[in-house]
Amino acid sequence: MWTENNGHWYLKQTLVFTEKNPLLYVTWSDRINQFDEKELIYLTTKELTFCLFNWCVNHSRGKTVDDKVVIGVIDGNNILVTGFKDGIIPPPMAHQYLHTSESQNAIVFAPEINDKPSLINSNEFCTVSCNNKLTFFKQIKVICFNKK
Repeated sequence: MWTENNGHWYLKQTLVFTEKNPLLYVTWSDRINQFDEKELIYLTTKELTFCLFNWCVNHSRGKTVDDKVVIGVIDGNNILVTGFKDGIIPPPMAHQYLHTSESQNAIVFAPEINDKPSLINSNEFCTVSCNNKLTFFKQIKVICFNKK
């Protein structure tokens, strides 16, 4: 599923079907709900599935000095990562582009835990691929020394 924003098309969701269970029919429901979710209905040879989709932005919380208020944007196999404390760069541009081996369907940052100190680095996140594989991204501090 593709969306368009800022003059750029983003691949946001990839549904995988197999030869043993091919896609036969797909449609959007015309039912409207209170949360502005869109319902996709698809039929394969083995199942009828109803999927609810809504737009959400998941990001780090920005509660500490080290938290860069990181936002990740999904674009197929690419994750566009921007730390808003380092500078605001609108998509489709980003501070970093992370390339993965398969399309990603979700980005998940650690949840806020009632303002309690946590050992979890809030700038780190994981992604969920189109084949339901988790990939964890860890922030590494790089120190450069100028040798003369």
